[in-house]
Amino acid sequence: MAFRWIGFAVMTLLAVWNERRPGTRIADPILDVTPFVPWVERWNYHVWLIAWVPWLFVVLAKDRARFVRLMVGCGLLSVLRGICIVATGLGPVRGDDVNAALTWTPELYRQVVLDILNPFAVFMESSANVWLTKDLFFSGHTATTAFLLLHVWRWVWLRGVVGVLHVAVVLSVVFGHIHYVVDVLGGWVAAAAMFWVMERRLRAERE
Repeated sequence: MAFRWIGFAVMTLLAVWNERRPGTRIADPILDVTPFVPWVERWNYHVWLIAWVPWLFVVLAKDRARFVRLMVGCGLLSVLRGICIVATGLGPVRGDDVNAALTWTPELYRQVVLDILNPFAVFMESSANVWLTKDLFFSGHTATTAFLLLHVWRWVWLRGVVGVLHVAVVLSVVFGHIHYVVDVLGGWVAAAAMFWVMERRLRAERE
């Protein structure tokens, strides 16, 4: 879990750095015809929490080794996402690129990073929504819940529950216009690739 948090911290450092520069908007024909639903955007983070947090403890209770691999993989996914954010430099899906116009002093940069890493500020003050205005390729909500789904696939009932919640997360990302659709596709690819690499390494170690 500590490694998972460290990976998230690295991603946050890179994502906040990315807010300093002007972003590039891309055409999204699917999002163009998808209605924006404000309440879905407001509750998107809570939908992800429901689809993510409780089931981590279920995995921990059922298979501790699998839980460790899940946490390590999510930490690596966060680092990969941070690199992709810097590499793509995409602009906001909606609204103006407001953070690019700010004067980013070292003090402001440090405060923003700490606000996002602070769970209280994220939940009570929506610090992530305030400071991370650009599109962050790939979708972390999609990647983490898809990665979780792959880890619980062996348990039929859990696969069904997590699968339905994963679909709800994806729909909330699309109808809340949180990400471009390509971010969802990127999240699926990243989760599948990370799972494949880790499972292949596990099989090699057992052989």
